[in-house]
Amino acid sequence: MQAPFLSQPPSTTRLPQNLLEHGLRSEFIVVFRTCRLHCWKDTGRSKTICAWRRLRKTVSQSDGNQRLLALNGTPDDMDKTSALRNVPARSGAASDLERTVAWLRAIGLQLEEVAGTSGFLKAVRIHKGGLHYDPDRAHVADILHEAGHLAIIPVCFRPLASDDISKVQSLMIAEMVALFAEDTTVIDSPLCRAVMQSGDPEATAWAFAAGRAIGLDDKSIIKDGDYDGESASVRLGLLMGTYVGINGLVAGGMCAGTRLYPAMIRWLQE
Repeated sequence: MQAPFLSQPPSTTRLPQNLLEHGLRSEFIVVFRTCRLHCWKDTGRSKTICAWRRLRKTVSQSDGNQRLLALNGTPDDMDKTSALRNVPARSGAASDLERTVAWLRAIGLQLEEVAGTSGFLKAVRIHKGGLHYDPDRAHVADILHEAGHLAIIPVCFRPLASDDISKVQSLMIAEMVALFAEDTTVIDSPLCRAVMQSGDPEATAWAFAAGRAIGLDDKSIIKDGDYDGESASVRLGLLMGTYVGINGLVAGGMCAGTRLYPAMIRWLQE
């Protein structure tokens, strides 16, 4: 069942000024903070984890306004990744781009064709938790990398990601600092671990695992000349399971172990 949307924060919820300075919609913050209070009101670690796993977030449209709603249910509710951990590559004459876009949509990411779009990477832009891409100019490697950034961000923060990914990363860290000030046990929570493992190396490791699941050639997943000319070394580290981002995926609960990589437990962070 969907929890009612809260237009005002409860009296026990404090909205840090640094979150508001990012220009975020207050309704996103209010509902996230409210859900967080429910998660952390019990200091027992196992109960806290279970409470968090029962909380799901989704963005819905209501009178043209996007609002973040909390969903209560079983741990697998709204979790598309449990059924789509390794979606097989499409056969036939579909291009690498078509297969990649179809696969990313199948695991639950939002992708939209936008001619002329551009962001941090050529012809690909992160926009409100989804991706805009120019089908005539975008390279699958760039789409996968930006998709990796979105995939490893905890679901409660994902809709807030737009353009420069460092903005939502700063927001997540600020929220973890605020939580830690209230309850030091947050450091061991799945949410905190996920936030701390949502950097560029993890996005690279995710992109490579996703490209392998789609059935792409390694040089299509990571282009020659990328990573300041170290693309061959990055590919080798990923193939050997020694690339640092793999450890981040493991620590964040998305991969069962470095020896099992590129197999993933789930494709989207909870």
